[in-house]
Amino acid sequence: MPKHRHSPGLKDQALGNARQPGSGTTIMVVAEPVFAPRPGGCNLDDGWVVAIVYDGVARKTQDCVFEANALTKRPIAAVPLPLSMDESGFAP
Repeated sequence: MPKHRHSPGLKDQALGNARQPGSGTTIMVVAEPVFAPRPGGCNLDDGWVVAIVYDGVARKTQDCVFEANALTKRPIAAVPLPLSMDESGFAP
């Protein structure tokens, strides 16, 4: 998996701010998002954005699907993954 890239729209607004208790530090990691075009779509943002997201507070990893034209909203689907990703963006 490539090194993660942060996307403020996905990380901060769509998923909420994951903070380590007492530190005020956000430890949400979003792996490189992938765009999946909607079949028959007409606009450049007509489709979905899929990204693997690691929540450092809960220590859980999810595969999240977002509407590409509404990245500031919560994901339309989130699938828990049986493997985990750490803050470096790699699955152990």
